[in-house]
Amino acid sequence: MENVSLIKLPKDVYFEKDMLYDISSYVVVHEPQLHWHEFYEIEYVVSGKAQQIINGKTYDIGPGYATLISPIDFHTYKNISPESPITVINIKFQDLFLPQQLRNDIYVQKRAKVAKLTDERFGMFMQYLCEEFDKNEYCRDWVIMNGVTQLCVWVMRHILSSEEKELADKVHSPIQEAVLYVRTHFRSNISAEAVAKTVHLSPNYFSEYFKKQTGEKFSLFVLRLRIDFAANLLKISDLSVKEVAFESGFNSAAYFSNTFKDFYGMSPDRYRKENKPYSQLF
Repeated sequence: MENVSLIKLPKDVYFEKDMLYDISSYVVVHEPQLHWHEFYEIEYVVSGKAQQIINGKTYDIGPGYATLISPIDFHTYKNISPESPITVINIKFQDLFLPQQLRNDIYVQKRAKVAKLTDERFGMFMQYLCEEFDKNEYCRDWVIMNGVTQLCVWVMRHILSSEEKELADKVHSPIQEAVLYVRTHFRSNISAEAVAKTVHLSPNYFSEYFKKQTGEKFSLFVLRLRIDFAANLLKISDLSVKEVAFESGFNSAAYFSNTFKDFYGMSPDRYRKENKPYSQLF
């Protein structure tokens, strides 16, 4: 099996100074390396077919498919046909582009944001923003910022159930702001005290309020995010257990292995052997 590693795409490579977004249209000829990036990405398939793998799950995509990728997702394309490569319109943008509520809903919703859009206006709107980006006319940033928000809402409307939409429309509390922060930074060394400070609450009140709102202690919530992320990495990559631990926010491979066994009832190595459904793709 071909070695499948994971690379990080930093935002300073893709954005010029003070730029919050980049828009382009291109043909995907080669299968990219499995990767994650420090920014959001929304991509629309104009032509061609392939398979897109997001967080360990495979999706068949073709013309009319849109994908919304957040900084906690890792993904790649597979089975790109040389005779029919995929042509895409791609918008990369940083988190300041989106309202807090929308960012929170994107992170909270665990399923991949992949949607088959039968409404041709979505593709036309993507093309319009691409042209707007190239023209650099009056108030371009404002037009594109609002346009990207609309595109993200468009995708979310397609993947959310009616119950989820009703829940998402409720007013967001400081704890939901904290959850968004944690989902964005769980791979780094974060603490309840530091997160409490970001939402302007005292550490003691924050810890009690967090558990009341989420049903879990702050430390367990972070741990679960890290373990779930690690489980997906074990399924789709060939990173060593130590590398998976590091990528998922653990400083010790031994602690990671013990914690993983507590959550999944088996070692990371055994989990990998029993949950490697994509080996035939590589």
